[in-house]
Amino acid sequence: MWGYGSLAVCGQGLYFRHDWSYPERDPIATPLRILYVEDNNDDALIVTAYLRRAGFAPVVQRVETAAGMAAALAAEPWDLVLSDFSLPGFSAPEALQILHASGQDLPFIIVSGTIQEEEAVAALRAGAHDFIVKDRLTRLVPAITRELGDAENRATQRREQAVRQALETGYRLLFANSPLPRACNSSR
Repeated sequence: MWGYGSLAVCGQGLYFRHDWSYPERDPIATPLRILYVEDNNDDALIVTAYLRRAGFAPVVQRVETAAGMAAALAAEPWDLVLSDFSLPGFSAPEALQILHASGQDLPFIIVSGTIQEEEAVAALRAGAHDFIVKDRLTRLVPAITRELGDAENRATQRREQAVRQALETGYRLLFANSPLPRACNSSR
C-alpha cells in the first residue's frame, strides 16, 4: 500500500498515490482551470494529482511572482486561484490584491503548510474564500466544489441584475418618449 504522500515514477511519468479520502465524483472528469501561486513544483504536482483522483481534469498554470500572476490573469480565463501563503518575494495577500485589481470574481483558496490562525483570518477578511492546510487536503475538494458553486451563483446574480437594469432603462426610455404618460398627467 502506498503511504501518505508517496511519489512514484512510472514509465509514463510521475504519479502521486495516497490513501486520503475524498467524496466520490462522477466517472467523467470535471474540467478545472487553475492558476496556482506556488513556488514548490512538488507541492503543485501533489495537489494536481489529488484533484485528478477526486474526479477533476485540472489544467494548472503555476506562477511564482506578481508579474507572472497578473500576466496569467490577463491572458486566459481561469476557474479558480490556489495560492501558497508564503513564497520568496510574493505572498497570498499580494496575490489576492492582484486578483481583485484584475476585476475577476474567481474563488481564491489558500493551500499552505505555513499559515498562522491570525494570518488565515486576515486573509479571509481580505477576500480569500478558504484556506486549506497542505497536510489536510481532504478539505480541498469540498472547498473547491463549494466555491465554484458560489462563484456561479454570483455570476448568475450579476447577469440577472444586468438584465433588470437593461429592462428598467428600456422602460424609462419608452415612457419618457411616449405621449401617453404626459397626457394622463396633464388631465389632472
